[in-house]
Amino acid sequence: MDEPIDDLLAQGRDEEVKARINTLLQQPAQTPMPPETAAGVLAAIMAADSASNTPVVGLHRSGNWRLYAACAAMVILVLGAGYFWFQSSGFSHKEQQQEKLADKTVNDVQPGGNKAILTLADGTVIDLDKSNNGTIATQGKTAVRKNIDGELEYRDANSPLTTDYSQNNSPAFNTVSTPNGGQYQVVLPDGSRVWLNAASSIRFPASFTGERKITMTGEAYFEVAHNEKMPFIINVNDKEEVTVLGTHFNINAYGNERAIYTTLLQGSVKVGRRPTSLRQLADTAGDAEMKEQSVVLKPGEQAIAIASPLTTEPADSRHPDKVGNSPLTINHSPNLDQTLAWKNGLFNLAGADLKDFMHQVERWYDVTVQYEGAVPNMVFQGKLNRGVPLSDIIDYLKNLGVSCELSGKVLHVKSK
Repeated sequence: MDEPIDDLLAQGRDEEVKARINTLLQQPAQTPMPPETAAGVLAAIMAADSASNTPVVGLHRSGNWRLYAACAAMVILVLGAGYFWFQSSGFSHKEQQQEKLADKTVNDVQPGGNKAILTLADGTVIDLDKSNNGTIATQGKTAVRKNIDGELEYRDANSPLTTDYSQNNSPAFNTVSTPNGGQYQVVLPDGSRVWLNAASSIRFPASFTGERKITMTGEAYFEVAHNEKMPFIINVNDKEEVTVLGTHFNINAYGNERAIYTTLLQGSVKVGRRPTSLRQLADTAGDAEMKEQSVVLKPGEQAIAIASPLTTEPADSRHPDKVGNSPLTINHSPNLDQTLAWKNGLFNLAGADLKDFMHQVERWYDVTVQYEGAVPNMVFQGKLNRGVPLSDIIDYLKNLGVSCELSGKVLHVKSK
């Protein structure tokens, strides 16, 4: 029989504790965690955090040790489609879940899903989640198909009745955009695949002739088809340019985040500042700064482009990744699981503060978060399923000492 986690911790067997917790995280989400196991995991988390002055959310001591253990389990468990909740007899799931759901407020928000808008070259707008599967448009010689799995695919239509835009040097540019609460997959004309997160967009020609250039906003994961003769170039918010031949990578470029994050998983990419951003930087810091700023990433590395390159201040709380006056740096060991969590249907909250988490909540549930009073100072750990309704997130936060009230599409947040 396995030794209790808290016993291992007391004996200083840290590596065995880490291995045990990792094993627990790999279990199916429908597997309940016994209270005594949760208590041991909690002890491990508390010990790991004891050297830090920043509290780990929800792990403040309470007279009710079972609730204490429950919060620990909620922090580290990957929640399933149905989630675990706590009552005095321990953890319960299927039987009590229906009763809990019946008590939930009617004013709830369901999680996001496959929703996107396609804008064709002539300005025609197509609501993809309301469109039938099959060919929904033609652009030049390219057929635009909505697949049964919620994927948009561009392929050669071989139709003599369509107009070939490439012959008159007017490529048919299309835009796919997701709203808050939306996500979508797109197969580009060259076979490259793009996964769009909520509140994101890509603009691209319906057929690539001579070059592969697209623009994007928000967040997207790319699997680019290899073509040495035709590099794939992405204009990110008119601030960054990513050049690839064929590779897998993720770009996070939301306007309300601290920076633009380009994370490479496979292959090689070159990340550089767009000329407009360099010109702005030169206007502020002098022409000495007006030079190409680019880095070449290796798999497992992340380029960080500070979202506000005009500042000449050193690294501080507003620009924690800034090094001197350089707005482009490399993180050699990013958390890849956290980077790809959204694509895998999860919120990965490792090291995130409350505002970081709420940014994700706003985008995925299409709500506006308003803080009442000081924003609670806390750091999250663990993962949550993006497939749960907003009321589950509210319950989770309440267990961690954060008061949340949903009024229409506004989520009011404050410390209890």
